[in-house]
Amino acid sequence: MSDEGARRAMAELVEDHLSRNGPDDVAIATLAYGVGVIGAVVEQLQAEHGNWAELLGKLNAGEAAIRGGLSLTKHPEGGGLARFAQRQMEFAKLLASEIERLQSGEITLV
Repeated sequence: MSDEGARRAMAELVEDHLSRNGPDDVAIATLAYGVGVIGAVVEQLQAEHGNWAELLGKLNAGEAAIRGGLSLTKHPEGGGLARFAQRQMEFAKLLASEIERLQSGEITLV
């Protein structure tokens, strides 16, 4: 099978899975991914690793994933994972704001 044929077969497998399991599975997976990305940044910050631009990019990616997952859920206000993801997204925004300040030389952390 050619690479193109293999990619087409994989895409069909994914589409078949999604059509059987519905958007709820995709929403849950997307929320979990976003929370995981933000969690990884928190771990890096706790260990004092990573550069600002890389961390900021990861925070933005985590936020985007959570926003995408929330847009797929039927009841974004309900469900423990959705609520937790929303809190993590707000924390990511705070961290991103502080990183941007640190990048500009302004230190606001107390």
